[in-house]
Amino acid sequence: MITYRKLQQIGGRSLLMTLPRSWVERMGLQKGSSVVVEESASGNLIITPFSQGDGQPRNVVKLDLDGKKEGVIVRLISAAYLNGSDELYIKLKHGPVRNRVLQFIATHMPGFESFSEDESTLSYRFTMNLKSLSPKEIMLRMDRLSSFMCDDLVGGNTVMIEREDGEIDRLYFALIRLLRNAVSNSDVALSYQLSPTDCLDYRLVAHILERFGDDLVNISKYAPVGKQLFEFLDGLKEFKTSSLSAFLGYRAEPIELIRVFDLLSAKLKEMPDIDALRPYLRHLLELAADISDLSRTLYAS
Repeated sequence: MITYRKLQQIGGRSLLMTLPRSWVERMGLQKGSSVVVEESASGNLIITPFSQGDGQPRNVVKLDLDGKKEGVIVRLISAAYLNGSDELYIKLKHGPVRNRVLQFIATHMPGFESFSEDESTLSYRFTMNLKSLSPKEIMLRMDRLSSFMCDDLVGGNTVMIEREDGEIDRLYFALIRLLRNAVSNSDVALSYQLSPTDCLDYRLVAHILERFGDDLVNISKYAPVGKQLFEFLDGLKEFKTSSLSAFLGYRAEPIELIRVFDLLSAKLKEMPDIDALRPYLRHLLELAADISDLSRTLYAS
């Protein structure tokens, strides 16, 4: 809910603003209570009760998944993870589906640790300290993995490509959960120095990197790449990394990035006998360009 307040002047240059009564009552504040006023990287002031962060209620989710299709089960568990569940109780009988669900949680949901299991119920707790993670470092790791996938594509190492794509997916899940938590928890957002707009942009770029990995997996199903494709992939991964660096705040020359995009586009058109791969390669190039388009450093003075 958005409320508006007029600033009142008291004494010299100090300005006074009243706090919304509904918020004060909901937070249990009264005369003499302390609040924390912090300035975010974007210049916004964030006001939180001094005691916030102590005794926060846990987000407990209980799912009865017996008899449901495996695809539905995976989606419901994914939603619980991404929406910040601290404790997850899953009612699911023994069987092949349950075994695959256990594997899915282990490989896609970092921070979820099993603390109890019986014939009918799986119990998980989220044990990771989100403040110890860095969204920027997670994104850089996703970028490095996708570059490794390009190298493995040239070597025809399909097994390693699938493993690296799985790790990208795992990092993607962790980053989305982290960003959702930052949007809803100003304390977490301040620790990352991310504004709501930053969180939105980070989520978009994370999705782009996740799709980048998926396309490389699809390409790996075709015959080993030739010399021309090797050169294209080498230029592509450098363009992707340069675009991400610009997005993360490092200075970049927009003319140079546009020039590289045009060169790679021309090279892609000139490569013969890759009709089956051309749509994937074009999509990879456009994904890398999408990252640079979100960078404010390209247009900063």
